[in-house]
Amino acid sequence: MKIIIHLSCWSLIWTIMLVYQVQDRYMSVGEHKVYSSIIGAAHDAAVVSRKGVEEGRVIFDEELGTRQFRASLAANLRLYADDLSPQPDSMFGVPLKIVGLFFLGDDKAPQGVDGFPVYPWTFTATAEYRGGQVPIRETIYGPSVVGVIEFTHNVNVPGVGKPVTYKKATYRYYDRALYLSN
Repeated sequence: MKIIIHLSCWSLIWTIMLVYQVQDRYMSVGEHKVYSSIIGAAHDAAVVSRKGVEEGRVIFDEELGTRQFRASLAANLRLYADDLSPQPDSMFGVPLKIVGLFFLGDDKAPQGVDGFPVYPWTFTATAEYRGGQVPIRETIYGPSVVGVIEFTHNVNVPGVGKPVTYKKATYRYYDRALYLSN
């Protein structure tokens, strides 16, 4: 009987550890998938307007870029395109939220005395996040798209519940450099 109790206890401990490891791995994979998806979405949102090309400047088409950003996130993260809510086989628990999407073309950059944009410059803004303000501060080295999203994993973490996180990606259009930060 003592052996059965010991085996039962060890089986229970092993099962709990296995469940924890699976959920942790699921969240890690989810984090990487979200990183790569927001990078791709910021890239897809960098649509240059025809007016800017005619002027010899990089000016983003914000309306088309926003649609492209949403469509890219929906396609890569198994979300419905209309409201970014998760499809049944998605890894998310609630709809994804776009906290901020900033199109920082030559028209938004500080202008030098010659009228041309001056790079690098520091972009600062605030975005609404869970009832508070999230400061966004990026050094902009060229025309860029900065995207910030909020998402909730469909996994319960002991003591935390379903964690809500936000991620930020900056895509620099001009030389196709990409910077990612938390």
